[in-house]
Amino acid sequence: GVEQDLYYMLREGLMNIIRHSQASRADVVLKQTDTEIRGSLIDDGVGFDPSVAINDPGVGLPSMKERINRLGGELEIKSSPGRGAMISFVLPVVNKTPTAGQVV
Repeated sequence: GVEQDLYYMLREGLMNIIRHSQASRADVVLKQTDTEIRGSLIDDGVGFDPSVAINDPGVGLPSMKERINRLGGELEIKSSPGRGAMISFVLPVVNKTPTAGQVV
């Protein structure tokens, strides 16, 4: 389900911070509304070039992006060498209970 994919995506992101970033601080932010889940992983580490890292399976970003895309969401990566990193995502919330008058 969505919760499991989100957990694995966040775990992968946190493992990247531990393995690669040399950060002294990392923040995880999650917010849910009726229509979407927004989240971000932010660190103050060494940073990286996102255009290279997104194609490196050893970094885990490709699998993170694939999970979010599979759930109908979007993943954004902002980083540069020496400037830390921010990985943010937005996922639509699928309402499983139809409202009155809604055709299923």
